Amino acid sequence: MFLATVVVLLFAGPLYCPAGSVNRVGEAPTSEVTVVTSDKLTFDNRERYALFEGNVVVVDPRIRIEADWLEIRFDEKNRPTLITARGAVRIEQRGSVATAGEAVYEVGPGRIVLKIAPRVRRGRDLLEGEQIIFWRDENKMVCGPSARLVIYPQEGGVRDMVIGE
Repeated sequence: MFLATVVVLLFAGPLYCPAGSVNRVGEAPTSEVTVVTSDKLTFDNRERYALFEGNVVVVDPRIRIEADWLEIRFDEKNRPTLITARGAVRIEQRGSVATAGEAVYEVGPGRIVLKIAPRVRRGRDLLEGEQIIFWRDENKMVCGPSARLVIYPQEGGVRDMVIGE
């Protein structure tokens, strides 16, 4: 369960605020504001994408993402459909940290794929493999090949959730 929590919501809310959550410039509650910074931003409305390059940092009330490069693809209604982060990707949320060389979030199906030496850590517990895939709404995860889960004993921790009493 913690693994789903670690990554399932990693991209679920950032970079997209539902209609009505921000009224006008300066009127959004700070708890709803997402800020993306980078060395360079390229936005192409016709091709429907935004590309952030160099020292990318996404700060959202629910998540923090760092990467060398981040691209957002939009549909015709300017809703994000695909978010890709590459190079030294670090995702922090609710005490969990995921790292990978690449993270891809398919917004529609809610599928999140961590590739290139992905690792998910919560406290001392660790999950790693060649690829880690999460489905946002299905409480489902696949890790492999070479899946490795390290669980340290702690009351109320992952071990209790996986093994039980």
